[in-house]
Amino acid sequence: MNELMTAVLAVVSALGGSAITGYFTVRGAQRQADAAWASAQRLADAQLEVARETLGDQVAAARRHVRRSAYVAFLGRVDQARQATVAWSEAPASTALSQARDRALSAVDEPLNVVRLEGPIDVASAAETVTAALATAPHHFPQAHAEFLVLAQAALRS
Repeated sequence: MNELMTAVLAVVSALGGSAITGYFTVRGAQRQADAAWASAQRLADAQLEVARETLGDQVAAARRHVRRSAYVAFLGRVDQARQATVAWSEAPASTALSQARDRALSAVDEPLNVVRLEGPIDVASAAETVTAALATAPHHFPQAHAEFLVLAQAALRS
């Protein structure tokens, strides 16, 4: 009977030891899996943040490109209208020069509308001031033009 008790006790001890060992093995594996999951989650979050920043940079670059194109088109038409206005001011009685000036001033409207759409608001307002000065107050044109350039450059840097 002693031998039977010893055998039963040995079996119970072996099973208990195996169960305890198994429990701690499973707990250790679970901790490792949790740590691996957390590490993978942090890596995925970092990659997602990099992708967001990259996309944000690409959107900003595209916005700057569109704005730069709008500003360049506007300035080109303004320069043409300025030249036509100067030519007209030297011979205001000339119908041909008057018509050329009117056409050049009208041609500023389309790129002005693009600047209004692309903004920002302060640049669009400065563009409107340039256009108004060109058409009605040529003596204010240089200051309005300079202000537009400063605001446009600031908008392209941001």
